[in-house]
Amino acid sequence: MIVDLADALRCIRPHEPAALITSVDRLAGRQIVTGSLGCPVCDARYPVVEGAAVFDMAWLDRSRAAPPAPAAGEAAVIRVGALLDLTDPAGWVLLEGGISGAGAALHALLDTAVVLLNPPGAVPVGGDVSVIYAPVVPFSPGLLRAAALSQGVDPGLADSVVPALRAGGRIMGPVSVSVPSGVAELARDALGWVGTRRAAEPTSVPVSLSRGRRHHSA
Repeated sequence: MIVDLADALRCIRPHEPAALITSVDRLAGRQIVTGSLGCPVCDARYPVVEGAAVFDMAWLDRSRAAPPAPAAGEAAVIRVGALLDLTDPAGWVLLEGGISGAGAALHALLDTAVVLLNPPGAVPVGGDVSVIYAPVVPFSPGLLRAAALSQGVDPGLADSVVPALRAGGRIMGPVSVSVPSGVAELARDALGWVGTRRAAEPTSVPVSLSRGRRHHSA
């Protein structure tokens, strides 16, 4: 997990978002190899295991027991970059599940910060991508610039991506996955769809209506 990622993550327990406290045991370049992330609100502790931030050990075990995602070809990587509108390297891009096979090539092509969420199979330690295992997206609200969902993604996990996206941030998925609530679909073909997070509608403060007093002249 790249050191800079720690500032973008939050506790997955249901309480107000709070920055996690990073404890590093072993560092290799910019990668935290072993350590932990602690929540100052509820005291939850999430270990960093072999370079991956683990928010749920069951998801780590399930993901690593699956066959590894094949490396994506050039055409697939270019498709992901184009649909997610990755025209500059700024911001975090989340690749979930099987689509994580495009992570290393996407970073090499666009020099963008890539995070792999629940990648199947063993993931090499180091490199220029970060790895997370979690049942929901553990990003602070509005910090993701884009995300890509894979075939068979858990519906609850897919829905959790939307609050983590910034307004206008793009999200893509295969045709078998429903477009999450809060996302406006932009386009669709035989392979999948792409959409953007809708901007939050402004909320108005209720105004108390009361009958005004009449002033009578003497």
